[in-house]
Amino acid sequence: MPDSFQAPCPLCNLPCTAFLEDYGKWMHFSCRCCRELKVSKMVIGKLRAESNDVREQLSQQARALVEGEYLHIAAADQRSLQPRGLSAWIAEVRRSL
Repeated sequence: MPDSFQAPCPLCNLPCTAFLEDYGKWMHFSCRCCRELKVSKMVIGKLRAESNDVREQLSQQARALVEGEYLHIAAADQRSLQPRGLSAWIAEVRRSL
C-alpha cells in the first residue's frame, strides 16, 4: 500500500493499516476485524464520536462484505438530513475496481 501507516479503525478502534486517497480527502482502512473501509476525512471525527452501538452495527455490516467489496462512508447532504436529526454521514457498500 502506498504510504501506509498505523491508525485506529474508526469503527472498532483496533490498530489497522491506513493510507490516504484522493489527495488526502479519504482514508482507506484495512482492519483485521472490520475488513476494508473508505471514510471521508470530513466525517471521520463524527463517526468516531458515534455511540458504540452505531459503530458496532457498521462494523458488522463491513464484516459481512465479500471479497472485493468495501464500506464507503461519506458526508450526507446536511440540508436534507440534519433537520430530521439523522446522521451527518452515509454508509454504502461499493465494489473495488
